[in-house]
Amino acid sequence: MSMPLDPTPLSQSTLLTRVEQLRDGLHAVRRTRRALLSVGVLLAVLVVAQTARLVFPSVAAMSWAVWGAVGLLLAGVMYLWRAPVAPDVARTALWVEERAGREPDFSLTTAIELLATRQPAGETLLAAASRVLERAPLREAITADKTTAWRGPAIFAVCCLLLLAIGATVSRGTTDTASVASSVRSGPAREAAAVSAPMGAWTIQVQPPAYTELPARTLGDVNNLTALRGSRVVLRGEGDPPMVALQRLAGDSSRAVSPVRADSTGTGWQTSVTATAAPLTLTLSRGGTRRLLVVEGRADSVPLVSLDAPARDSVFREARGVLPLIATARDDIGLSRASLELLVSSGEGERFTVKAITRGDTRWNASSHTRTVTLRSSLDLAALGLQPGDVVHLRAVARDGHPESTREFGSSETRAFRIARPAEYDSAGRGAGAAPGRWTSHS
Repeated sequence: MSMPLDPTPLSQSTLLTRVEQLRDGLHAVRRTRRALLSVGVLLAVLVVAQTARLVFPSVAAMSWAVWGAVGLLLAGVMYLWRAPVAPDVARTALWVEERAGREPDFSLTTAIELLATRQPAGETLLAAASRVLERAPLREAITADKTTAWRGPAIFAVCCLLLLAIGATVSRGTTDTASVASSVRSGPAREAAAVSAPMGAWTIQVQPPAYTELPARTLGDVNNLTALRGSRVVLRGEGDPPMVALQRLAGDSSRAVSPVRADSTGTGWQTSVTATAAPLTLTLSRGGTRRLLVVEGRADSVPLVSLDAPARDSVFREARGVLPLIATARDDIGLSRASLELLVSSGEGERFTVKAITRGDTRWNASSHTRTVTLRSSLDLAALGLQPGDVVHLRAVARDGHPESTREFGSSETRAFRIARPAEYDSAGRGAGAAPGRWTSHS
């Protein structure tokens, strides 16, 4: 039985072209996300306009065209403000290696860095880079990136459309109720009571998921609320239990309707629902009248991590000096763990090695609700035993207390610094350009 042959190594131009095309595709994902956010801003302005017209009758004189113009202006500002910049080919190559299914060996990143600067890459390095590119499930990875980037803005836009539809229904219902009330006032008192029997006020308690260790909060007689996904929303009221119907926004934008039980508590009634990623609407009816409650689920966001120092990629003439390592991590509920990760790649070809180093690993309990931290450490280049041509990749990572095993972690941008080869240093010294960058060293 013969062993499977490795794929034919790609040529230097083909390898660089494919990574450039992938970079353009990732940039298109970011631009589409920005467009979806702009559409969400426009719809949010229309929701505000509709709410204002319902609450303040004097605002109804304001034309929808004026609100639309304001919304288009804000949407344009959202699209143009801090527009996403296309990543360079080296970062795109690193993105491919992180998804290749094994520990990254940085062969593709190294080859692309050489080709992008018009330096030749050896056949061994080209073969290793080609294997990484062929092994990585790029189609699935891009699909996952699209889902992650587009899901939030798309859900927000759908929620705005849902609120617009609900507002239109309430507006029509208010008009119909006014006409009914006018006719009822002329009838017998018994008939008026039967038609206008109120649903009554209620109170709402929101109980966050247990892993957050957040306290429950009690709301008054509200008609809509936002809760963390997985929270239990409990409604309580007086009188007989009403009829309750739950509507959930399905994946194909259709609505699934199911009954929900309201139990008698002796002094009134109680019902509950669990907040999900999709918006929920509860319709409660009793005595000929109905009330609506909208529950919008909010996802537990992944920690946001930024690498403050080193501030840029650098090339060192020699492996000397101490680098300050500083990173900031933030989370909406609380961080559970954060650290600085380094990958040191040495050699090339069959002697290519990678070593992982962790610095500043810190953990917190959920009860502390640590939302913002600053990680500080330092790296002695001489202690790493770096040789000319070695590359160090640095990033910061953080995790929150979400219990799912597949939960994503937050990571910062990656910084890379390299020890220059003697020939490269001599060439840089003879040229007209600036010398390779140097961090402040401590002898």
